[in-house]
Amino acid sequence: VQTCALPISTRADIDRAWAALAGAARPRIHVFLATSDIHLEHKLRISRAQCLEQVTMAVGHARRYCSDVEFSAEDATRSDLAFLCDVAEAAVRAGATTINLPDTVGYALPADIDRIFRTVGERIGHQAAMSAHCHNDLGLAVANSLAAIQAGARQVECTINGIGERAGNASLEEIVMAVEVRADVLPYHTAIHTPALVPTSNTLSAIVGVSVPPNKAIVGANAFAHEAGIHQDGMLKHEQTYEIMRPESVGAAGTRLVLGKHSGMRGLDARCRALGHRLRQPELERLYVRVTALADRTKAVDDLQLTAIIREELLLVAAGTGAAQGDAACH
Repeated sequence: VQTCALPISTRADIDRAWAALAGAARPRIHVFLATSDIHLEHKLRISRAQCLEQVTMAVGHARRYCSDVEFSAEDATRSDLAFLCDVAEAAVRAGATTINLPDTVGYALPADIDRIFRTVGERIGHQAAMSAHCHNDLGLAVANSLAAIQAGARQVECTINGIGERAGNASLEEIVMAVEVRADVLPYHTAIHTPALVPTSNTLSAIVGVSVPPNKAIVGANAFAHEAGIHQDGMLKHEQTYEIMRPESVGAAGTRLVLGKHSGMRGLDARCRALGHRLRQPELERLYVRVTALADRTKAVDDLQLTAIIREELLLVAAGTGAAQGDAACH
């Protein structure tokens, strides 16, 4: 396990970072400095030449302490690309072993990421590993991270549940499972134990007090839930008709066939059988009418509600049978 500290690019902050890391088995110092003109002019108030000097100083100072040094060009995706290449080259010359090109404000499109990573990668060659750090302001953090991987990045900075500044960072679980599921075009290995994804997501949610949206990819409560009748019919015939990964592969409890107003007869029958009730077609049809009517009011029908309706229907059937037998006896 690596232990990393993230100081700003000043000697004093780098010194403090090393004081915190000195006892670590595998320490890394990760220094950063903005490189876009808007940050240089309005935030840092330095020139491009001064930026290059500070990058060289910061990386060199960090290397005096640690052989593993990462440099991040903050706001890389809004930086002049030729200047960004100069910065990356200067960082590598000073001893950086990883060059991180963050999409700090979530501005880039995948095509931008591809162009930036390939261009910088051509400049620095194999002298340092390339890293991506994408924010989700336009909802493209995962797509941009995957584009970076395809363009040569071998490190991705991401977070469980996509937590982070503003709209968040790239979701670890989505990147990992994209690599797992689409190995045909993403032939890489992450070493992540994927059955721990959902439990880890749940633990983090409990710690930070922020719930995951039910429709969140991979770890959301509805990620493996199916309500539409045509989907349920397909799932009952073959799971891969509507699921591209097994729920168990990410630590989810399993597939759920949700009874709602869009559910079909096959889904209802399967749910009844799972509860131990094998209904004849006329009984199933009456039950279907009642279940869809309830779902129209409550959105979904849970097992307790379904069981109650089944019992009522069975009682009606029993009462009807008894009445019919009584009539026959009278005659």
